[in-house]
Amino acid sequence: MPILPFPCYNYNVGKRIFASVILILFILAAAYLLTNFGMGYRFDFGKKILTTTGILALSSSPQGASIYINDKLTSATNTSINIVPDWYDIRIEKEGYIPWRKRVPVKGEIVTKAEALLLPQTPSLKPLTTSGVLSPVLSPSRNQIAYIVPFDATPSAIQKGGIYVWNLTQGPLNPLGNSPQLLARSTNNLDFTNSTLIWSPDEKQIAAAFFEDNKILTESLILPLYILETGITDQIPTPAYSDSLNFLLSTWEEQESENTDRLLASLPLRLSTVLEDVATNIELSEDENKILYQATGSASLPPIITPPLIGTNSTPEDRNLKPDNIYIYDLKEDKNFLVKQNSPAKSTEVNEDILNPDLEIAKKILRRIVNSHQDIRWYPDSNHFVMLENGTIYITEYDGLNKTTVYAGPLEDSYVFPWPSGGRILILTNYNKAGSASPNLYAVDLR
Repeated sequence: MPILPFPCYNYNVGKRIFASVILILFILAAAYLLTNFGMGYRFDFGKKILTTTGILALSSSPQGASIYINDKLTSATNTSINIVPDWYDIRIEKEGYIPWRKRVPVKGEIVTKAEALLLPQTPSLKPLTTSGVLSPVLSPSRNQIAYIVPFDATPSAIQKGGIYVWNLTQGPLNPLGNSPQLLARSTNNLDFTNSTLIWSPDEKQIAAAFFEDNKILTESLILPLYILETGITDQIPTPAYSDSLNFLLSTWEEQESENTDRLLASLPLRLSTVLEDVATNIELSEDENKILYQATGSASLPPIITPPLIGTNSTPEDRNLKPDNIYIYDLKEDKNFLVKQNSPAKSTEVNEDILNPDLEIAKKILRRIVNSHQDIRWYPDSNHFVMLENGTIYITEYDGLNKTTVYAGPLEDSYVFPWPSGGRILILTNYNKAGSASPNLYAVDLR
């Protein structure tokens, strides 16, 4: 009987199987690690565990600024950085610009954004007018300025005095292109130099009122307001006396009320109900995602978005409204920030003993004048506002942080206007009182 050979183990086949298993395990492990890496997980060698991370998305305007995280140079804007959850001190710097700082929390699997508007350390100043400017007033849309050039009866200057409107969206003054529109000239019989300008809510009309220091005096019963149509150049002003003036102001109030009603109707009901009762000077940001307003009474702002969103602005908010304080509400994140405290509203009281028949008309006029002079205005990027405080101009983030001085020189009253396209603000000042009795408009360049 033949002897069968003893079966031998094929070591080469075994090696191949073993290698294949190892390769498959390696691929699975690599896929697991890559998947978790993509989800923001990192291996903490100190704790010897796999831990989640968050993402810091850092940007700046202008770009190319250095990013410091906890005082350590990390990267340059614009970029995203994976980092373990914690609180971090962020500093963004660029040569020639004021450093930007903020302390932000980073949470696992959440993107935390930080957008820095870098402002120059030495902004340039450029004169925009030379004939003198008085009583400039910004239109409701923030796109136009009406102002008065003082009247000078000398033959060389007599044609310049009057009321002008300048459309800021058309760019800087240009003798060959954009230039202010002369609405009405001053004359020996009607000099607008000492008048106060008031915009209609639809910007189709401007009223020129004659008061002393914005006070309603006895002469107000005699002197009419002059009504100008903003679409007509070099016009003859139309006087508006008691009856026609009362009708005009009532029409303007109806327009303003309709505008406010439309704005409130576009907001969440629980928000609009509160603002309708205890807010005034309600103003949308350019992107319509935030609201600037002044409280007129005490109220508590209820939660609008429930449950609260994650990854929102970490700055502490204030939902307990107090009279005269100014707030900014973020519609997208349901956050309400106190941006100016105890800013008492200017009084619109008039002396009833001096002025009796037209008291209500006087109050309406003065109220419109007061409301047109604001110390806080939206910056066009919708993430900042321009604030005038104690003679200094600041640009501040919408949550009240990073309050940065942009101008601390001489100023005429509270005339500060952000340029609609951003990058500059307009101020009224006089740098050469020996050469000119009247101030002029200057641009503070922030680029």
